[in-house]
Amino acid sequence: MEKCGSSALQTALSHNPTVDSAIYGTLQYCQLNKKGSIAPVYKYGHLLPNISHGYFVSSPAENFSLDDRRLQESRATIERLSRRGGVILSHENWARTLPFFEQAGLLETLGLNAHVVAYVRPPVEWINSAWWQWGAWAGREFNDWLHEMIAATQWSRILSPWQHTRCVASLSVRLSGSDVIADFCELVAAPALQPMRRNIGLPGEILRFMQNHPQFRNGPHDATNDHLFANRLRAFQGSPSPWVLNREQMQVIVDETRASNLALLSLLDQASKAAMHDDPRWWKVEAFDNRQVEDPNPVPLNAGDLDKLAVAALQAVVEMHNEAREPAATMQGQATTRGQWWRKPWRFLSRH
Repeated sequence: MEKCGSSALQTALSHNPTVDSAIYGTLQYCQLNKKGSIAPVYKYGHLLPNISHGYFVSSPAENFSLDDRRLQESRATIERLSRRGGVILSHENWARTLPFFEQAGLLETLGLNAHVVAYVRPPVEWINSAWWQWGAWAGREFNDWLHEMIAATQWSRILSPWQHTRCVASLSVRLSGSDVIADFCELVAAPALQPMRRNIGLPGEILRFMQNHPQFRNGPHDATNDHLFANRLRAFQGSPSPWVLNREQMQVIVDETRASNLALLSLLDQASKAAMHDDPRWWKVEAFDNRQVEDPNPVPLNAGDLDKLAVAALQAVVEMHNEAREPAATMQGQATTRGQWWRKPWRFLSRH
């Protein structure tokens, strides 16, 4: 599921696309595009520095416009890679789009016998995080949006149907904890992957600044500037994302997701079931008593926070300027050296 560590895992797999599993053999992380073409990521690692979010990920299912010829080519690619193991495909929203897979017969067409893996987290925490990912930029009234998100966190309703889907061999539902990458490697019995970055949101001060200056966030699904700011303002030591759920709202979430959470227990392995059962964040609003509630709507930054943010932004400009000068200076030096061959022509002639 989205907001459950998927981008951290996708980043690790993009930088380490070949995974040796004691269960499945050699797994290749691949990208499936909207036309149905599959490409092993190891062939395109050189493109990673040019990707703003820093990882390869497959197409959202709602964008599928599948081409029969490309699907057959992809099936051949999967068959070739499966001789030594299998493939890993990933998109954080696929769990919600099972009808697209069923209507297209995608898994069957690709010749897959899939092990579906999904990560979930307590609905209260997920909804607060989702506000800053999408809700704050959607132009929606908060309570209307909240009601929609409660429906979106009925994890068992979303995931259970995958168990009965053609070409799905198994479903593993995992709890999103502090290290999704390590958990995934343990699940497939593979050596640990080196995490490339921590998957954390933007500091609260930047989020509030963007709320007050919406030109920096072009809608709920365009996070281009989020990735830019996260990368360029790394030195900014801000506060966590603001907590925008009050006690009454949290109680509604807990109450309305309780039945789904109880059903979710049956989808977990024994260790995860015990962990979820004993984790009050799934069952009690008291688990969040230490949260300081803030207004979900735009709140102006104080002068001190604005000053710190301005310093970080100007420092980022200086760093970008210096980075741009370095290759230019190197090229100029090379050109100067080449341009002085006439001072010692015998050296030039000796090269020919």
